[in-house]
Amino acid sequence: MDNFLYLFEDIAEPFWVIDESFRLVYANKAFHLMSEALYGTTIKKGDILLSQVENNDRNCFWSNCYKQAFATDHFTIAIDKRELPFSQKILIDCRLISLPMKLLCIKAIASPEIKDSLFGINHQVNIKRETGDELESLIALLDDVILVVNNRFEIVRVWCNDPAKLPFSQELMIGKTIRQVKGEELGKQFEDHLTKLFNEGVLDTFEYSEKNGDLINWYIVRIGLIKSEEDPKISILIHDITMRVRSTLAMKEAFVKEKELNLIKSKMITNVSHEFRTPLATIVSSTELLEMQLKKRYHDIDQKLIDLFSNIYEEVDRLSDMMRNFLVLGKIEQNQTPFRPKLVDVLAQTKRIIRTRFVVKYGEDKVVIKVINEPRTVEIDDSLYWHILSNLVSNAIKYSPIDKQVIVELQFLENEFVLVVEDNGIGIPENDIPHIFQSFYRADNSTNQVGDGLGLSIVEKFVKMHNAGIEVKSTLGVGSKFIVHFRYNINHE
Repeated sequence: MDNFLYLFEDIAEPFWVIDESFRLVYANKAFHLMSEALYGTTIKKGDILLSQVENNDRNCFWSNCYKQAFATDHFTIAIDKRELPFSQKILIDCRLISLPMKLLCIKAIASPEIKDSLFGINHQVNIKRETGDELESLIALLDDVILVVNNRFEIVRVWCNDPAKLPFSQELMIGKTIRQVKGEELGKQFEDHLTKLFNEGVLDTFEYSEKNGDLINWYIVRIGLIKSEEDPKISILIHDITMRVRSTLAMKEAFVKEKELNLIKSKMITNVSHEFRTPLATIVSSTELLEMQLKKRYHDIDQKLIDLFSNIYEEVDRLSDMMRNFLVLGKIEQNQTPFRPKLVDVLAQTKRIIRTRFVVKYGEDKVVIKVINEPRTVEIDDSLYWHILSNLVSNAIKYSPIDKQVIVELQFLENEFVLVVEDNGIGIPENDIPHIFQSFYRADNSTNQVGDGLGLSIVEKFVKMHNAGIEVKSTLGVGSKFIVHFRYNINHE
């Protein structure tokens, strides 16, 4: 039996073998995944399966199932997901084989057409006597093609539950060589693997594709040496993986198309953003010229006109910020953002950014800089740091009351430099926090404020380029705190 158990190792359905004491003799990978989900533990060879089941109903069910299967040669039963962690109903197929000792082979098969539940009135039970050929009973649990070949690569046995999977009948395949069945090119590929196995005696796996009309089918092949006193033979399991491969190819194709569309979108956004910059500059210069002419002619202008001019400048600033973010995002998505880290006086750089970006517009007292410990130089890209800090501070101001300050804290700790931007604003809803770094995402309570949903996305991407980390702490109605952890040396672990 050991010569054939490897055939079940990589099949999708759970398969396991127990002795008359219900001790585990063998289990494939799918069974171990199932046992982890069902019992929360790994069942080892030699363990009594029922000892893992705490639920009395389950214990009773599996005990009766195993007892009934040992009393017959073949036993199948339909159960629902209360007994196994599947979304569909399951068919449990048990087959008894008699070697020097009795062993029970069990396979769990997902079967959506089964309608009877475990505790329903009728169970689908099918008990029948088998031929006594233990190997036939074992192979009957597989949905694949199994061949046995001799050292001349001639097929001596064929097992297949679906004749449509064979090129011709089982009887006609007996005695033919692999090359006669699979063709010259594919047959040689098989023979190379078979020769290696005959020489080295190590299990082997390989994949191949085969044309089926206008379509191409893919298969995975597992081969193993059958130990016997007679001429050595090899068992070949051919498993159809066409659906899996087609799904993978479809996903790759969709990914490529999405990548191409994103590239087109990024280029379009970049081009449009560039085109907007010239008209915006023209609007600003024309507005400034108009304001100067009015003041020159009338010496003093009405407050209403002053407010209108202020509105124009503010909206142009907002559009400029938006265009800048679009341009930055476009470069990021096209992998065109340069990263040039160097040692920077981060305190001086922070003061420079606050002065040029916010002091003129909001006054000296709007943004307060606090320093913890003695300042040190930090290895950063000062251009990207400009975007990180200005976006965080801009957001903090935008979502805070006009009379509240924004705190920028620089913490020069022993092993890291920490940038903290804290506000006393509206806060972020807890369910929105995991999504705020996504492009164009806006929290539910931010819709009344103007914005493009790009600032934090850019911040996170630039933080990652520094091999740094960012975290958010926020309370609704109290405020938010963004904390960025930088290493003093980017390449230092």
